Amino acid sequence: MTIHSTLAATALGWTAGMRSMTAPALLARALPRASGSLLSRPTVRAGLAVAALGEMAADKHPAIPSRTSPPALIGRLGSGLLVGATIASARGDSRLAGALIGGAAAVASSFAMERLRAEAGRQSGAPDAVVAVGEDALAVALGSAGASAVR
Repeated sequence: MTIHSTLAATALGWTAGMRSMTAPALLARALPRASGSLLSRPTVRAGLAVAALGEMAADKHPAIPSRTSPPALIGRLGSGLLVGATIASARGDSRLAGALIGGAAAVASSFAMERLRAEAGRQSGAPDAVVAVGEDALAVALGSAGASAVR
């Protein structure tokens, strides 16, 4: 894996740990339509965009379970594996290596960002929903940077 592919898979995987649908949505948007990737299909792109926006809205609700609960963590891992493999493939690198990097970053991010968000709220006194919007912005910025590696 090249350093660029490694960094892109890490950035997208980390994004998947923050917002599981944002990483594939941003990558789908960046992929050329002629890439042949399932993510590059217009209906898949649109569906992922809607899912990402829905996840961001739902994340603000206090009844949403922890991102580190087994079902949520498995989904984030799957998202990280997908974006890591896809970015590596798009750059001509090993899908397996990309998947492992993206998946590992997603799991690490799930735990780290949950802790960081709680600590940011505690120290700032800001409501969780406000801190969550900041995390949304970080996820979009980091994911966009990682996805730009396919251009």
